Amino acid sequence: MAFLARIALATDCDTGSALIGYQEPLALKNPGAYIQTPRNHHDYSPSFDPGRFVGSKVLDVGAGQALWVHYLLGKKIDAVALDIKKPRILSNLVENHFVVADMQRTPFPNETFDYVTSAYSVFSQESTNTPLMISILKEFHRILKPGGVVIIEGTSRENVKKAMDSDEFEIILWRPRTSTLELRKKS
Repeated sequence: MAFLARIALATDCDTGSALIGYQEPLALKNPGAYIQTPRNHHDYSPSFDPGRFVGSKVLDVGAGQALWVHYLLGKKIDAVALDIKKPRILSNLVENHFVVADMQRTPFPNETFDYVTSAYSVFSQESTNTPLMISILKEFHRILKPGGVVIIEGTSRENVKKAMDSDEFEIILWRPRTSTLELRKKS
């Protein structure tokens, strides 16, 4: 079985201090195959500190190869990856935690998740498509438990704010240096 281990040196954009992020080895189904990925959001953003997710249920949308979900599952955190298509290579750990679906119409019951995370997904690529963002945020609102939090990285606060219904979410954090936005579902 092939393994991928990665050590990253990054700078915390909010504090300027150096961080060393370590991603545990990733057991792949296809021996000899390697995943080449950009630096993962949990390596450098304080919003993605795994300690905050302990005892919670997390959905990562636009999950790609589901490395973030793999990391959380390795920390014994209940997590699910969602993307429009399943990647060709997926770790054994994530196999049963990957759902193929559209962000606008997820198959989950109401009030299922404590957190919904999305890094460099539709909110960065479709920033001018306000109806799409509204539709996705409404779906996030439906599947989040009361008081649940959406963490979006790689967006602008203005783009999400213009799409967001103020009756459904409140902005609880904006980190401009990491383009991280946190929204809390109003109860």
